[in-house]
Amino acid sequence: MQVALALADLVGEIPLRLLDAAWDAWISPGRGQRRLARLEAAGALAAGKADDAANRIVRLTESGRLAAHGGRDPEKCWRRAWDGRWRIVLFDVAERHRSKRIRLTRQLRRAHFGYLQDSAWITPDPIDVVETWMRDGGNDLASLSFLEARPCVGSTDSDLVAGAWDFSAINHGYVQHGELLRSPPSPQASLRTKREWFQAECRTWQRALQPDPLLPESLLPSGYRGRRAWETRRERLRKLLAGV
Repeated sequence: MQVALALADLVGEIPLRLLDAAWDAWISPGRGQRRLARLEAAGALAAGKADDAANRIVRLTESGRLAAHGGRDPEKCWRRAWDGRWRIVLFDVAERHRSKRIRLTRQLRRAHFGYLQDSAWITPDPIDVVETWMRDGGNDLASLSFLEARPCVGSTDSDLVAGAWDFSAINHGYVQHGELLRSPPSPQASLRTKREWFQAECRTWQRALQPDPLLPESLLPSGYRGRRAWETRRERLRKLLAGV
């Protein structure tokens, strides 16, 4: 299903027959329409009306785009407004509550908080994800504090970003994806080779995207590769699919 969503996302709005042809050429002959019908039934794909069903224009819905990118839309994340305030989670968990500390840490990582120091985690976004966790049973921690703050005494937002997220590792993930993207199978390659390459491309992209906090544009550090990698991926894969 993930591959089907990624394929639909790459081509944007397109006649169903062309999307079906791309699926047949890259993934599995004769199964494109069935897979796309499943996406439409699940609400991930929307198709307009047309006298000829094959010429209907299809596109991903909002929920489909989120599913295609692991629950986040990179472009929306980069474009989102920021109010200039950091949200900070501070906690001090007793040894007897180690399992709760591990659970909270995992929750913060999944929510793409940045690890600042010791038990201090930051995000530029509202921290409702942690508040939800608290309501679900985390409120017996020894100490858990939520703050809103701005850097001062010579510190900058860029300093906080550099200290909280490992952008060297994040960029490395995009570099690895770019290396795979530059070596697509030839048009003469077998269907199995094409399918395996496309599946590998989707997996590598997801691995690169997962640790990236997708910060608002004003907070992106110098040398950040995510936005260019996103644009390059869409450009190159669309060209490959257009050649079907």
